[in-house]
Amino acid sequence: MSRSNEKVSQETHGTPFREFMPDLGIDRFTSMRKQDAHEYADDFKKNGNPPWLYGLYMHWRELLTEPYKGISNDGNIRGDLYQLEDDGVPIENIVKTVNSAISKMTPEQKTLSHYHIDSPEWRTWSNPEFLLSSKGVRLDEINQDLREAVMGILKASLSPEGYEKAVSAMRINGFLGELIQVPTIMNEFSYNFVIFGEPAVEHAWGFSFYGHHLCLNAFFYKRQMVLSPWFTGAEPNIIDGGQFNGTRIMEREESLGLQLMQSLPEEVQSRAQIYRQMKDPAMPRGRWNHDDQRHLCGAYRDNRVVPYDGALVSELSKEQQDLVTQIASEYLLYLPEQSHTAEHHDENNSVYTGRVEDNVETFDHPKWERLINLLLVSFHSMMATFSASAIQSGFVDIAADFHISVQRASYLVSLFIVVLGAAPLFWRPLGQTYGRRPIFLISLIGSLVGNIGCAKSPSYGTMGLCRAITAWFISPAASLGSAVVAESFSSKDRGRYMGIWTTMVTLGVPFAPFIFGFVTVRVGYRWTYWILAIINAVQFILFFFLGLETRHVPGSNVTPKKSGYFTFHRIDPTPIKFIDFIAPLGLITRRNVVIPAVTYSMAFLWGSVATTFEIPQIFPETYGFNNEQVGLQYIAIILGTVIGELGGGFLSDQWMWRRGRRGRKPDPEYRLWLSYFGYLLVICGVIVFFVQIAKSGTKWNITPIIGAAIAAVGNQVVTTIMITYAVDCYPSESAAIGVFIVFIRQTWGFIGPFWIPEMLRNTGFYASSGIITALLVGVSIMPTMLLQARGKEWREKHY
Repeated sequence: MSRSNEKVSQETHGTPFREFMPDLGIDRFTSMRKQDAHEYADDFKKNGNPPWLYGLYMHWRELLTEPYKGISNDGNIRGDLYQLEDDGVPIENIVKTVNSAISKMTPEQKTLSHYHIDSPEWRTWSNPEFLLSSKGVRLDEINQDLREAVMGILKASLSPEGYEKAVSAMRINGFLGELIQVPTIMNEFSYNFVIFGEPAVEHAWGFSFYGHHLCLNAFFYKRQMVLSPWFTGAEPNIIDGGQFNGTRIMEREESLGLQLMQSLPEEVQSRAQIYRQMKDPAMPRGRWNHDDQRHLCGAYRDNRVVPYDGALVSELSKEQQDLVTQIASEYLLYLPEQSHTAEHHDENNSVYTGRVEDNVETFDHPKWERLINLLLVSFHSMMATFSASAIQSGFVDIAADFHISVQRASYLVSLFIVVLGAAPLFWRPLGQTYGRRPIFLISLIGSLVGNIGCAKSPSYGTMGLCRAITAWFISPAASLGSAVVAESFSSKDRGRYMGIWTTMVTLGVPFAPFIFGFVTVRVGYRWTYWILAIINAVQFILFFFLGLETRHVPGSNVTPKKSGYFTFHRIDPTPIKFIDFIAPLGLITRRNVVIPAVTYSMAFLWGSVATTFEIPQIFPETYGFNNEQVGLQYIAIILGTVIGELGGGFLSDQWMWRRGRRGRKPDPEYRLWLSYFGYLLVICGVIVFFVQIAKSGTKWNITPIIGAAIAAVGNQVVTTIMITYAVDCYPSESAAIGVFIVFIRQTWGFIGPFWIPEMLRNTGFYASSGIITALLVGVSIMPTMLLQARGKEWREKHY
């Protein structure tokens, strides 16, 4: 698949453009459904509706009466800019293909399709859906044999990538016709084809292929080809359903343009960015108009004067000039590669209209409010893992209370972990439809009730049920937190703020047993649940008054107001379907998400779950520790997690920023370089942890805990980098990515406590360290190397 037609696996009808769909019940659309393209055009010309477009059409007809001069920068046409030359265009094959198509035409079609080489009809192409100039043959009105022959002309004339882009534009046009229910006017083949001159190898001729959002005017002289003027557009630029699901164009042009602008020094950037808004108050009279306000030189604008503006390409660095060349290559994609020539850098200007910041920079709330909301959501996320591990210091007491083994008591944590991983599949569609805020509030009420149930449970089975209920309700923030970060902060700060969220998630694991070690010793383990319920109540009050709704439906033009926070209503009218509840699992096809999820989950298993889970089981038995002493061991893991966040979050953002300052916006894969330090630290820390326990005998020393701290540093580095990488690859699917990664991580974390103790008993600490190292190298480091090498290729295929 070429870069011009990228494929993206979208959730069913999950693309934002659908929120901008017009009302299909208005007269314009109901009338269109009763007409074909010719009737639609005749009605437009007769009734002049809509008036603005009819006025533009009449102005175009006036412009057509002007003698042709050509585009210039000052009104004076310059000669000798281009030379006749042999570009190696396969003219014999092109002429043969055209003649083959002509042979399939009826006499009437031949007459309609042939014009003199100097005919003014060259200038009457246009890109609206209105058939303003009906000439040649229209592909949706001819037989399939002739239609395929005409498409064969495009295929023979254009580059392979250019042909694919043209076909994609045609398919997107057909998709648009289906969306607004006017397939007789807009469809995959609602395009006209006209020949100018007599196709021949030795003298001049050409053709015009035009229709809605795709217009190609090709001129041939011997082995030289000129493709001008041409127009390509798309509304939308992606197909999210049906036969050609995933077809997308114009993405690379947009990405490269933004990348170039973000790489420019501030002074150069300010000259290149001639307007900050697409419709800018600074625009002079006439610049904003209905046909070529952004790009100039639209249909019928053959004599436009376009003064030089922006920043000279010759002033840019070599890397930036390379980006300009890449951008130009995208716009020259239709031409065979041998027809591309790089000249006149000293007169080429880079001009940009619109925002330079990433799209996510537009927010509904000031930064201080978003930061408070992030802290509330992050603390909520921490409470998920905090609640899971809160009873770890009380395993012995729980076992004594219910007359069960310590290992069976630990299953109350394992149960919590597995529910914590699966429940977000339920909450994500509700969060998309009703918003993040009401789901978080419901979550806190439900977990409060569940914790009270745990505190009052008379049996092991009842406590297990209440633990499952608590896990079900407390889970949303632990997965939707990634969406809140993506919806609240720009990509350049994403690592830092994603790091705050992931750090809190990770800190919950060691922080709870540290706190509740003291609680269980002094007031009993059941007070663990009462304290959790009290925390949930305080959270609910704070979030009710300070929490924000970050979910904004594109195109809704509705900004959530504080007054609306006291009501519960849907903010996305899209119906919820069963597929929405399992849609995140579809990310299993995205290697840019699956690999980070798996590699991170393996690091999380050994750098967090294994150490925190084994401490309350090994230390009381080996060293005779009470609950309080066990809880104190977690201080090192807490410190390690905080230190690790500096490398995973802030430093990784600086890593990416410094790369960007050197003139090239880094690909998301560039961030992955730092993950290797995290993996190595996890390996080192886990080896130190288990080996030093084996060496210590029955006398405690600090070295195993130092190992646990080192592993925690590495785990947090990996956590932030891998989640941020996945979200950077697909920011619009941040909620689904969070759910998917949590599902993989929690599943892994759930399975671990069942087999890790058996491994340690059967193979010993030394051999187990070797097994752990092999697993981290094979499941984390090597897949990350593969992802770094091929991640960009995979992204472009699936985006």
